[in-house]
Amino acid sequence: MILTIHRGAKEIGGSCIELQSDKSRILIDCGLPLVDENREQLDSRKIIKQSKEALLKKGFLPRIKGLYDNEPQQIDAVLLSHPHQDHYGLLSYINPKIPVYMSRGCKALIEVSYFFGQTNYDLGNIKTVKAWEPFKKGDFTITPYLVDHSGFDALAYLIEAEGKRIFYSGDFRGHGRKKVLFDNLLKHPPQKIDYLILEGSMIGRDKGKYNTESDIEKELANLFKDDEKLFFAACSSQNIDRLVSVYRACLRTKRTFVIDPYTAFVLDKLKILSSKTPQFNWNNMKIFFVPNTYTDKMAKGKSLYKFKSAKITYEDIQSMRNKLVETPVV
Repeated sequence: MILTIHRGAKEIGGSCIELQSDKSRILIDCGLPLVDENREQLDSRKIIKQSKEALLKKGFLPRIKGLYDNEPQQIDAVLLSHPHQDHYGLLSYINPKIPVYMSRGCKALIEVSYFFGQTNYDLGNIKTVKAWEPFKKGDFTITPYLVDHSGFDALAYLIEAEGKRIFYSGDFRGHGRKKVLFDNLLKHPPQKIDYLILEGSMIGRDKGKYNTESDIEKELANLFKDDEKLFFAACSSQNIDRLVSVYRACLRTKRTFVIDPYTAFVLDKLKILSSKTPQFNWNNMKIFFVPNTYTDKMAKGKSLYKFKSAKITYEDIQSMRNKLVETPVV
């Protein structure tokens, strides 16, 4: 087996790894770089406007024979670890006949991003997989592992072929709400691994103020006990762990969590995957119909009406501001 790291060994983001056996070739992730050719923060809007040939020339697209459209297909599959753009952001350029394997949660969040125009990858040839259920692709036997990460339903992969075993961690961590997965992996790691490929996104960072997501929830609850203030909680609407922490802290302090329609849409998409994901019609949840492009998109698609029963007005917020926690209105 031949292992090629096309990108991700010398930088964070833009991950892309190739495995080749005698008769099969697969990729693990095909991510958008976080920096441009000058090592400055990348504006992803510049990528969308450029041709495949220009992106190959500038090095944004990895030079992998048989990966792209308009050339003979030589890649049998792509394994996607989780729904962050630095791991899937270049998939729209690959040959649409190549199957892309991912978790159900990953698929759901990329569908949300596509609907709202955050990505131009339309999930044309998706195969969903379940954690710890092996499947075969050509010469490769692949076993997904569910891992703890801010990207919902993230996967690591054990990949076997030609007598070799490779374990790819993807982005994983041990301080989120699924830290038990990390602990169990350390206690019962896959055996006889020939190559271990680990993400290192925390390398070089100072230790944070809080060790775990549970610590964050406790501190939020302590803050929310102040019954004279309105609190704002700013985080990605796709960071489900953090939204759960805020919601649980609201429950502990008898506050109402006020979210925007986009966040409500994301949470609604994930309810079939986890009964613990907060929903707009739960106790202590309300929606402020903030006027923005996302709300307009939902109104035009007729999905906004679903959340009408949880609507809270500006006047309501003013009258009960010391009993609320809001996501920032932009």
